[in-house]
Order: sequence, then C-alpha cells, then structure tokens
Amino acid sequence: MPNLIHAVRSTKIEESLINYTLGDQGIDGASIASSGVDYDVNTTYQIGEEWQFWNPVLDDYNYFRDKTIEITSDVVLSEWVARVPGLFYKAGSDALRNVRKSNIEYVNKNWTHYTPLGKSRKVMGGIGTLKFPADKDGYRLVSLAMNQNASSGIPALIHPEIWEYYKMREGLKINKIVAPLRDMPSEWSLKFASTRGIPKACLFINQIDQIETNNEDAHVRHHPFTIMKYEKDGAEYFDFVFVNIDSDQKDARKNVQIFLGEYIYNDGRFGQYLIEPDISNPIIGSQDIICQSPLELRTKMEDSNAYLDLIQHRIHDTTFNDQTLDEIKHLLDHLNEKTLKRYAKNIGLNPNTVFRTGVSHASNTANLLDICMDRKMMTQFLDEVIEEYPEKFNN
Repeated sequence: MPNLIHAVRSTKIEESLINYTLGDQGIDGASIASSGVDYDVNTTYQIGEEWQFWNPVLDDYNYFRDKTIEITSDVVLSEWVARVPGLFYKAGSDALRNVRKSNIEYVNKNWTHYTPLGKSRKVMGGIGTLKFPADKDGYRLVSLAMNQNASSGIPALIHPEIWEYYKMREGLKINKIVAPLRDMPSEWSLKFASTRGIPKACLFINQIDQIETNNEDAHVRHHPFTIMKYEKDGAEYFDFVFVNIDSDQKDARKNVQIFLGEYIYNDGRFGQYLIEPDISNPIIGSQDIICQSPLELRTKMEDSNAYLDLIQHRIHDTTFNDQTLDEIKHLLDHLNEKTLKRYAKNIGLNPNTVFRTGVSHASNTANLLDICMDRKMMTQFLDEVIEEYPEKFNN
C-alpha cells in the first residue's frame, strides 16, 4: 500500500502547522515557576541515558510530573528544540526514520540528499527542530542532548539569571542537572492522537545549584525543519524538509540557507517553504518562504479565507485521491466496528450517525470515509489509526 505513507505525511504536516501557530505565544516561565512543588534532592529519579528518561515518561507521565530528575552523565545544551519532544523515542518512530535507498536523491561530499518523501519520513520519525525566542520574562526553552542530538533531547526551561550566570550557549557541556519535571502551559494540538499521547513537559531550572558545568563546549547536532510546497509534473505536493547541522560547523547558518535555497529547485521542483524554523531570528530568505512567523501563518489571508485553513484544505485534497482512499478503505475494512467507533468519537463524530444498522461493515467504512472527506477530517481520523497501528503504515 504505497500511498499510505503519503497519507501519514499529510497528517503530520497538518499537525505541525497547527502547532506552529503557537510558536510565538511564549512559554510563560513565570507560570511554570509558580506551579508544582520545589524540587527535593533527596527523592530523585536518576538517569544516565536519554531512553531512561523518555521511555518511562512516555509510558506514565502522571507518575513523573513534578518528580525531581537527576541527569548524572554529560549533556550538551542546544537552543534548538524538537518539533515534538519525545517523538524520537515513541513506538514506531524508528521505523519511519529508516529511509529506503529509493528515498535518496543523490550523494555528494557534503550532503546526502533525500527525496522530499525521504525527508518527510525522517521528520515524521522525530528528526526536526525549531528555535524559539525567550519569553516575556527572559525564560528560554532549550534541549539537553545526551546523544549530541537536539531532536532526541530533553526539553528544559531555564531562568534568565541562570542563563547569564553560566553564560549558556549552543554546545555548552553540562556535567550534572537536578531539576523537577513540569508541565508547559501551552498544549500540542488536541486534534491529533499522536501528539495527544506525548506530554508537553520540561525540566525547570531556576536555581544556580541545579547545574554543574566546567564551561567547556562540545558539538551537538540540530535539524532546522520546515514544510515545502512545490510543483512537479503539473501536480502540487507538500513535504517536510530538514537540514543536518553540527554546532561546531563553520558557517553553519549560511550552509542552512544555501541548502534550503537550492533544495526547492532540485529535480525540477518549483517550491516555497511554508514556515520559518528559527522563530527568534529568521534564517530562510524572504523570497523562498511564505510565512516568516507563527503570527503571519495565523493571520495571512488569501481569497478571503484564513491561509492556514486554505493550506489544510489543499493538503487534504492533494493527498486523498482515489487510489489512496482505496488503500485506506482496505485497511479500515480489517478493523472492527468497535475500534472504528472509538476513533470517530475521538475526532468529534457521532458514531451512531456514522455506523448504520442493517448494513455491511464495508458499507459503514465507506460511509465513514465519505463523512471524513466531506468535513476535511481525514487527517485527524487517520492519525487515530496510525497511533495504534503504526506498523501498517511504515512499509
């Protein structure tokens, strides 16, 4: 079922666009500071590797909320934060990141160029970072990378006085951290099952003795990502794009600009990027991008329709063609009615009006698809299926 991966891509692009509109809303560090309890160094959960944090937190976040986390091994600070922190370690993500040879466009001495679908698979599997501005009180959201990879790192919110005291920067090596795990005020989009299942949380660092550092630097990789709208062979497509950058790479920012500027024209593409990965200091040239900030994405108007709504409709219409819908129909016909009713209810549909009595299961799944298509809810519904059956889409 080769078209299902394209359908998965569309759900994640829509999810990312919705979440991106919140990117300039601020993380409200003062609110986090006043919530929860003071950290207790006598009752800590110790971790020495990233998976020791993410696996249990993804499994039972409520248990770890407000618990004190002690990181006993070296971490490297990055000002770039994962598109969805924790997604890298979520079940099914590693299979998505496993790009096929057919997804490699070409290789040169500096880059491995993936096709747009190859790039999208990587981003859907947890690769991809954004850089956020400090909030109104000076708090900064960063990644603590134990594997020198910001896309898989642990998010942390740092008080401005701590930032200045330790002269924090990209690539700073930190030897030890003791901090409580707190909720972040804003939420990921509640429309999508995959992000509903990932807690939006961070370590909260607002005291000098929570950190130990020798003021040394180490390299850390980050992956600025965006979404590309492009034309090829007379059709319109949408795909994720990212760039792999090391913090110690010479002219790193310039290299990102060069790569992105060339990529939209490679292989006969004629494209533009939808969103800016560095919200605090735009990196993509204005001629190559449609929305340079979350505010512009929220408010941009085209043909009297909200631009975000228009893009969502275009993604929906270009993805769900007859062949893709046939593949989705085949998949749903093999799921039981109880499961499908639960998915329908989760996205706001009334299962009793979708599933009729006295007709075949195949007729009910056809009716379900018709309703999702008419109401532009196919991406949300499909995300419910992806969440429980990722293996059906990864091949």
